[in-house]
Amino acid sequence: MSGNPDNVQAGPGWLFVATIATPDPTDATTALGTAWSAIGYTEDGNVTTIEQKSEGLPVAEERMPVKTYITEQSVRVKFSMAEITARNLLMALNGGIVADPAAVEFSTGETRVKIVHETVTGARWLYRKCLQVGTVELASAKAPKKRLIPVEFALEGVPGLPPFTAWPAADGLI
Repeated sequence: MSGNPDNVQAGPGWLFVATIATPDPTDATTALGTAWSAIGYTEDGNVTTIEQKSEGLPVAEERMPVKTYITEQSVRVKFSMAEITARNLLMALNGGIVADPAAVEFSTGETRVKIVHETVTGARWLYRKCLQVGTVELASAKAPKKRLIPVEFALEGVPGLPPFTAWPAADGLI
């Protein structure tokens, strides 16, 4: 058995954010347009977590379940923004996307956003409806440590659409 080293990839790619009303991209190559803003540099890229919980259906005559059902699914996208801008902090606090906010104030808002991850190989991931649910912890320390804005976005369902879509690059890598 052998593998293909060309299918092994590294590199974080780039993250973009837009308002929930922004039209979805439809492929991996068409330019995103001006409604999408680059999130900027991150620490260690981003992580997508897809969790599924299941329940087995037992019967008295069998030791093993005769059928298994997926009872819950969740998708999360997590990253730490290295660009400590007012815009990024506002997004982390669920205040929406504002190019240059005059001030950042904590609110009890729940502004959803769309996120796109473009990989270094040319694949594109679209996360359709995201709410920042992570703990925002801002630490100041002596260099070379840098200040970060950690975020964790939970994906929510969109009627009639999957929570995310991934378009492979021209070489088939996702």
